[in-house]
Amino acid sequence: MVGSRKVVVSALLVLSVALVLAVLLLPPSASAAVAANRKVSICIKNCGQCKKMYTDYFNGGLCGDFCLQTEGRFIPDCNRPDILIPFFLQRLE
Repeated sequence: MVGSRKVVVSALLVLSVALVLAVLLLPPSASAAVAANRKVSICIKNCGQCKKMYTDYFNGGLCGDFCLQTEGRFIPDCNRPDILIPFFLQRLE
């Protein structure tokens, strides 16, 4: 019983060391890609929020496409409609 316990502890130690090495040796580009994906996700969520606020007057699809094209560098702020002008629909009523 004691021998099998040592084997389990040794295996866990090896796995822990391998995990630490994998995290330390992870290429920085992978973490940059994760950050870029997070920015795009936030951007698209904000587009959805603006669509809820401005309903049919806001082109959410165009806003989402812009998020993908700019890789999330521009995050729309629904409280500042002056920066959202390109995404408002021209409605004649």
